[in-house]
Amino acid sequence: MNLGLSGQKREELQYALLDAFPSKASLKKMLNFELNKNLDEITTDPNLKGIIFNLIKTADSQNWIEDLINAALNRNPGNSKLKAIAEATKLNQASVNSSNKPKDRSGHSNTKQVNHLVIKLHGISYDEFLSDKEIHSAVSLLFQKVDCDPSLNIEKVEDSSIKITHCGTPEGLQKLADLIQSGDNCELKELEELGIYIEDAKLILESAQEENKSATKTFSPKNINIRQNPITTKQVFANLIRGNLVGAFRIFRNLSRANLSRADLSGADLSRADLSRARLSRANLSRADLSGADLSRARLSRARLSRADLSRVDLSSAKLSRARLRHTDLSGADLSRADLSSAKLSRANLSSADLSFADLSFANLSGADLIGADLIGADLIGADLIGANVKNTRFANNPGISEKLKLDLIRRGAIFEDTPPGDTP
Repeated sequence: MNLGLSGQKREELQYALLDAFPSKASLKKMLNFELNKNLDEITTDPNLKGIIFNLIKTADSQNWIEDLINAALNRNPGNSKLKAIAEATKLNQASVNSSNKPKDRSGHSNTKQVNHLVIKLHGISYDEFLSDKEIHSAVSLLFQKVDCDPSLNIEKVEDSSIKITHCGTPEGLQKLADLIQSGDNCELKELEELGIYIEDAKLILESAQEENKSATKTFSPKNINIRQNPITTKQVFANLIRGNLVGAFRIFRNLSRANLSRADLSGADLSRADLSRARLSRANLSRADLSGADLSRARLSRARLSRADLSRVDLSSAKLSRARLRHTDLSGADLSRADLSSAKLSRANLSSADLSFADLSFANLSGADLIGADLIGADLIGADLIGANVKNTRFANNPGISEKLKLDLIRRGAIFEDTPPGDTP
């Protein structure tokens, strides 16, 4: 089935497959056992990254890309990156199926299921909604409150704001609409804690007997005053800061869960600020002072942090995939279990940093200072460590470290704790 994956989604699928199948042998087994396909007949590229690129290209052109994703997930069901890709393609296909339903002569769908509830959210991007487990869980709990109506399901997800369209029985949709309008349930409060708000909802109840006639009701939840909500106020302030009003942030130290995506905070003083779980994707934080700040579980994908001061910062479990961190001071930082896949960390100062169990796959660490850093359990598949200072850097159980690279790192002063003392050259 052709899902029409965008270039970005194909790249995400490539990284997911590399993460799930770190060797050609494991990838070959998956294709053989799950799809009865021979990898050697699809590509002869000697490099694993090239192999997966050609595999995705072939599957996409021959319309079995969905089968490939499902087969990979079936073989490695615990891989979070594969799960996110599978969920994204599932929702995308639901949207495609909805738009491709057969039409009658008047252009209306022939389906009998013509009842919809469209919920408009803000405070989150389209990609984040598709990949964030916490948000999916909160939204799912909201649906489960509606008497477990089996006909109720997400029909499609649209970008911009975002809009979620549900289809179901008129009774089930009405119950969900009443729940949202009341604004007094704990599930709505859980969404608010994630920095997400229901702007409005539109209930469309159409009669299957009388086509082209429908009753539409638009409403907003009660007890949710967007202007008075502190997180939304921070979002508004973030729009003001796009003019780079450096120094104004000194009075805003508590920015936990704030949505600052794409904000221009270059050179800002955010030292010791609480930015835990904040949304800073694509934000410009170059040369900013974030020393001692709490950025645990923050979202900083594709953020610009070059030459910023992130010394002693808490970035545990933060998402920094494809972030720009060249010449950044991360000395003494806690980056344990952080996602730094494809991050640009060339010449960064990571001395004494905790990078245990971090995802550093395909990260550029060339020339980085890793003296005394903890990289135990870190994923280093495809990582560039050329010229990195690894004196007293601790390694152990690292995917992506070949025996040749291991010996080279030991020669340069690294400590491998999974290597018996007598085997050290």
